[in-house]
Amino acid sequence: MELEETNRQEVAVTGIGAGVEAGLWVATQGRLRKLEGGKWVEDRELGPYAGVHCTVRELRKDVLVVTTVDKGFCTLSPDHRTEVFDRAHGFSSDWITAVEPDHEGNLWAGTAGGGLALIRPRQVQTIAPPEGWQGRSVLALLRDRSGALWVGTEGAGLYRYEGASWRNYSTSNGLSNPFVWSLAEDRQGSL
Repeated sequence: MELEETNRQEVAVTGIGAGVEAGLWVATQGRLRKLEGGKWVEDRELGPYAGVHCTVRELRKDVLVVTTVDKGFCTLSPDHRTEVFDRAHGFSSDWITAVEPDHEGNLWAGTAGGGLALIRPRQVQTIAPPEGWQGRSVLALLRDRSGALWVGTEGAGLYRYEGASWRNYSTSNGLSNPFVWSLAEDRQGSL
């Protein structure tokens, strides 16, 4: 097969997967390229998985899912929208073993250690502070009288979420233990 390339140097392929109707998606050099009829017909950014070994699958025309064994998975839309599913964003596992769409537009994801997850479009919104809980688990939740949400974590301290802003309380600013297993508010409104 003759590929139309001006530069014939060897490049590392980090992922590969079949297109829905035709062609083959190839992850290489931080890009996703579609090979069809012996020619490169599309070129996209690989998103958060540039340089990571992955599996690529086209779910429906031009909507891709990229799975990894240690960084979760993401969906990539033709409009350059990316949704990431990994432990740092609240997903159950970083090791994705299989993905399968169903007839309702849901996505089933098999994981190593996290079981089987069902992702329904627009029904789940993952909310996390900019550092993504520092990769730690969420252990406790409390909505206080003012409406702020308090989140206790397994080693990243305590977070307060109000409006669109986050504040972290940890040992560096007075919290005696960064493991917060439960939360309660007393009659005076103290945490």
